[in-house]
Amino acid sequence: MIRRLVEVVLNEPRYRRTRRLLSGSFGLNLGCGPSHYRNKLNVDIAALRGLSVRTSACSLPFRSGVFPEVICEQMLEHVPDRSRALQEISRVLSRDGRLIMSVPCRNWLGKLDSRLLHAGESHEGFSPEEIRMALAKAGLHVQDCFSYGFMLFFLGLLRGPGGSLYVVARKVS
Repeated sequence: MIRRLVEVVLNEPRYRRTRRLLSGSFGLNLGCGPSHYRNKLNVDIAALRGLSVRTSACSLPFRSGVFPEVICEQMLEHVPDRSRALQEISRVLSRDGRLIMSVPCRNWLGKLDSRLLHAGESHEGFSPEEIRMALAKAGLHVQDCFSYGFMLFFLGLLRGPGGSLYVVARKVS
């Protein structure tokens, strides 16, 4: 019960924000966990109900350039080889394809969000500069990057200090 409440407070604003950004075209929801979006192939490494494909983010079983959109919410921090996962995302994105991503911030709010969502597990998180550099190395250009989340920003309407970074990037042609 408490876990579901925490998930609603911390995740629902992110899901709403992501739904507003989606084009409606076919895409990939990588590391989907419990979140599923219409017209998206739901992929995770864990065996989950409603999953389309079970695979690692580091070796995606899809042709290159097949997805116009990839969603990657709160997943990258769980992957041991993050640069390989980002290279795979770039590989499967179509020319001028778009990545919609969220990751924990490297600040105390990010650690708190992470602990609340992952039963005490804490992830290091990313600074905006780190995520921009990692995405650029994978051939992705950041169009927008801002922090959001935790309590004051739980409605998902305001930008400001928060526990997560929200990133929209395009594949560099």
